[in-house]
Amino acid sequence: MKNKGIKLSLMIPYLSVILLATACKKDDLSAENNTVATASTPTETLALDAPTATTTSSTTTSTTRIEAENYTSMSGVGLDACSEGGKNVGSIQAGDWMKYTVTTPAAGSYKMNFRVAGPGGQFQVRNAAGTVLATVTAPKTAAYQTYTTVSVNANLASGSQTIQLYAVSAGYNINWFEVVGGTTTSGSTDASTSTGTSGSTSGSTTTTTSSALGSTTIGSNTLFRETFEGTSPWSGFGQEWYTSYAFTTATTPALQGSKVGRFELRDTDPNYRSEVRFPSTYNGKDRWVSFSVYWPSSGMKDDSKPELFHQAHQTSQTSPPVSLIVKNGHIWAEVNGQVFSGTLGTGTSKTMDIGAVPKDQWVRFVIHYKFSYNTDGAWQIWKNGSQVLNYAGKTIYPPAITSSLPTFKLGIYKWVWSGTATSDATLRVMYVDDVRVGNESSSLSTM
Repeated sequence: MKNKGIKLSLMIPYLSVILLATACKKDDLSAENNTVATASTPTETLALDAPTATTTSSTTTSTTRIEAENYTSMSGVGLDACSEGGKNVGSIQAGDWMKYTVTTPAAGSYKMNFRVAGPGGQFQVRNAAGTVLATVTAPKTAAYQTYTTVSVNANLASGSQTIQLYAVSAGYNINWFEVVGGTTTSGSTDASTSTGTSGSTSGSTTTTTSSALGSTTIGSNTLFRETFEGTSPWSGFGQEWYTSYAFTTATTPALQGSKVGRFELRDTDPNYRSEVRFPSTYNGKDRWVSFSVYWPSSGMKDDSKPELFHQAHQTSQTSPPVSLIVKNGHIWAEVNGQVFSGTLGTGTSKTMDIGAVPKDQWVRFVIHYKFSYNTDGAWQIWKNGSQVLNYAGKTIYPPAITSSLPTFKLGIYKWVWSGTATSDATLRVMYVDDVRVGNESSSLSTM
């Protein structure tokens, strides 16, 4: 399923500089031979933690220094205590950005100084039209809190404009930047947003109120994030697709950025999957996964035969222990029967209806896994901020089957299309965006 990348809303009267930061092979599912036991699940509406913020502004002349944390809006970055005092912008991943309002007395070339630290990377200064005004290379320093100053020249327009810093890669913190000459009015946003059990705090400006969007609070507990804004999506992932159209990026339907991911599978394809397998480095007993999904009506006809769109894949011997399935126009959360029996080929699966497939709209799934072959396991799912599953019990196969922890997969897997088999539908299309993996200290509000 393909999801769309983060979409920026550019302020027309302003000049942009974007700060970017970076941000499963499933051998898997055999199965419709399991007996299904349907169970109802409680639904609880939970409110995402909302940042509280105050905004101030200041105006200076000549050389103007702007603290990096004093953005007027941003996407993806976090704040850290800075060794030089105050805060710095950190947790930068490719595709992240920050906006600042700058006023210059006349159009022309201006020197811009940037105070940076870290192993090194690049970001761009862009205007409102998306034109790159300058590329800044942050050099390697001794540590993320050992700062140095780098300078570039950029042609700025006359008057008030929005500068965006757009991260080409990760690898640096930013403490401040300067515009040499002219005057600047910078919005200072002091935002506090809960990031879960870690107790850390990062600045956050929400650019949209849609519940289908991921949290703008992204900190050290986020192990991975894919926004599809870069040139190599899913780099380092197992890419399990077999046609040129099985996975691509697209510009519509937009969510937050300029691009989204798109999975496609046809019943005539040489294989019956179009999925990505997450690296095992993201495995763990307590993990969070989140992603935004868009199912177009034209590519998601109701089908009596199931397919998987997300799974925790544990062994190539059999189906995944837990998975999310689409069937008959509904989404089902399934715990495989072999989890309960502890024996391959036996057991009754527990399948829970978590609602109708929302078509022609973006929906955000946040999933919390506690993997255990005992009764202390847990599987929680939120859809657009409302809890739709709160399962407690076994979630993985016992050591008698495998001792491996599950690996996550995302995409389309319709095993009924193997060989010459058919179903009610002939096409499956899924868009995805803002895919994340979080560690045990993540939370609903940071995913």
